[in-house]
Amino acid sequence: MLRLFGAYHADLPGGRSADLPDKAYLLLALMDLEFGSSSGRLLLASRLWEQVPNPTANLRALLPQVRRFEEALACRVLHTSASRLWRDQACVRTDIGVFLSTRRVESADGLVDLLGLYRGDLLAGLRQSNGPVLSEWLSLQRAALRQRFIRLALPAAAAVGGLVGLEALRRLAQEAPYEDRVEQELLVLLAREHSAAAAAEEYGAFEARLRSELGVAPALETQSLVSMLRLAARPSPASAPAAVPARAAASAPAPAMALRSQLPTLLLLPPVVHGGTPTQGDLASAFVDDITYSLCRMKSFAVFAPFSARRVVPSATITGEVPYEADYVLSTRLLPDRDSGVRLGFGLTRSCTRQVIVGDHVRFAEADLPRRFGEISALVARVLAGEIERSELSSYRTRGEPSAYVNFLLGQELLRSVELDTVRRARRHLRQAIEVQPDFVPAICMLSRTHALEWLLLGRIDDAQLKEARRLASTAIEIDPLDAGGYRELGNADLYMQDLDASLERLQYATSRAPHHADVLLDCADSLLPNSRYEQARRTVEQALALNPAAPDEYLWVSATVQFFLHDYRTALATALRMTNPDPFGRFIAVCATLTGDRKLAARYRQRMQERQPDFRIADWRKLVPLKDEHDKRFFEDAMRKAGFH
Repeated sequence: MLRLFGAYHADLPGGRSADLPDKAYLLLALMDLEFGSSSGRLLLASRLWEQVPNPTANLRALLPQVRRFEEALACRVLHTSASRLWRDQACVRTDIGVFLSTRRVESADGLVDLLGLYRGDLLAGLRQSNGPVLSEWLSLQRAALRQRFIRLALPAAAAVGGLVGLEALRRLAQEAPYEDRVEQELLVLLAREHSAAAAAEEYGAFEARLRSELGVAPALETQSLVSMLRLAARPSPASAPAAVPARAAASAPAPAMALRSQLPTLLLLPPVVHGGTPTQGDLASAFVDDITYSLCRMKSFAVFAPFSARRVVPSATITGEVPYEADYVLSTRLLPDRDSGVRLGFGLTRSCTRQVIVGDHVRFAEADLPRRFGEISALVARVLAGEIERSELSSYRTRGEPSAYVNFLLGQELLRSVELDTVRRARRHLRQAIEVQPDFVPAICMLSRTHALEWLLLGRIDDAQLKEARRLASTAIEIDPLDAGGYRELGNADLYMQDLDASLERLQYATSRAPHHADVLLDCADSLLPNSRYEQARRTVEQALALNPAAPDEYLWVSATVQFFLHDYRTALATALRMTNPDPFGRFIAVCATLTGDRKLAARYRQRMQERQPDFRIADWRKLVPLKDEHDKRFFEDAMRKAGFH
């Protein structure tokens, strides 16, 4: 094998020795990393000798030296022709090629092999001087390969543990001496394999390195980890209430919900208090309880109750065992802050990889907390829910095994585009989620929505889809009458069935259950529209957009409709054209374009809609559209005729 990592050299069987010129190693790196193992002579030469007038002459001088190496060792390094150089399977392998083909490391042997492959930076100590472009390329490649090594080795070292894991983490600390993620795993493994004192000594060296060389402190998560390790090393007072070590909690019978559920489970540990008053500690505990209850209301995952969480020693989770077999563990800590304030820090860990997927903190003064308590706990809950969604989807895309929750997330993701094909694909995922978890209310509500959307996209007079949407929404309400989701979907189905009063009543009730839920606010605005309450609809849409500023297509659809009926046609058109996929809204765009004088745009969207729905008739539309005000209905009808629809 030709070694390009670290001190570059030829490592060949039988102890045979010979070496290549430095420029040949650089040539091999370029071919493996940039040219896909094949390159024209002129291009390769100009990269290797970028400041030389005749670089191909230098390449011609280099190739005989490579040939002598090949003859001496009876091997092939390169194939050449009059115009090209290339490498194939007959050529001696490079460590770069093997390294790039490694996708995952899952065993101690695999980790040892990886450490043997990556022996340091690419072409470390290269003796040849290079031009500025090649030097910059080499720096970028070294950084990218180093990061790839960290991504492969870090989770493997944490999973393998033992002496091999420690060796890997110490190597990682050499390659990334300022990386908190590496330091955190090293501290955990040192505490587990040696002692908390060994971990504290390592942390002291890391902290000193950061302060002296970068002028910064370790990350909040690293500081908190060290505090928890120190806490774990202290003997518990005899008077302390019995707590459940992680190992005991892990072996305890799991709750029935977790056993029968494929939803991810989340455990929120009680806060570790560093300084602060007893009152502040009590407030922090209440804060964590409130975040727990906020997450419980989301119903997208199962959350362990605070009583069970408080029986777990927080520091015990760091040393390996997972309490109650929770999929995610949230550690919290109360830290003193400037101006006599406090910070509640939190870190969310995915148990199977032991990766911290989010870490942050919330600052507050004790006097402000009663006023901001609900707002802050809801914000933290939303952040955690979003990170769990991203983690579950990322895990699914790696291993391809969708759980009920992942199927729900995939369906939800597809419904960001209001298109018939994606709506039907979303429905398949949601049905699979409900087959696994029959009382999964968010999936039932989303499934109800797919039926209402399909009815809307097809412009059907037949109300079978709407009846199914209502049935599913009613089922969701029966399972959980306190959840806003079922009322929201029932209100949507009522809207399309032209029961406008019932629709508005149900959606306003849903809004009262979830006053800061952007999607529920949007649907309430959508129900205000056919009741001709346009100003109220505009304010409600603005509230929804403030909470969801990325603005999915459905938001833009409702917002544009509100602007249209407020007679702001240019803004309505601009809003509709911001949609990722405006085609389903093509008839509306054609009407707005006609009213603003853009005949070319109107003609383009009219043609698209005639191709999508060749059987469309205004008379049928009139029967379907849920507009209470006859004047508004006639106005839009006349505008469609002006746009060329019949």
